[in-house]
Amino acid sequence: VLGVFGFFFRVTCSTSKLFEFCWTLFVVAKSEFPDLSENLVNSYHLLLACCDYVYTNILITDLRDLLNKSFGGNFLG
Repeated sequence: VLGVFGFFFRVTCSTSKLFEFCWTLFVVAKSEFPDLSENLVNSYHLLLACCDYVYTNILITDLRDLLNKSFGGNFLG
């Protein structure tokens, strides 16, 4: 799709990079809303929203090889 420059702009993604991105997203979003740090339940919901965001984008971009295939759920289709 990227033609000649595709090799230079190829982005490699790993599970550790995804974890780091998701955690950083959570920390940055939490710093934007300081009231969340006072309530553990709201912080937990924010963390779940960040994980859902990353998971949904993995499915949209068809990077399912980054997901745990031994998980018993039927979400991998």
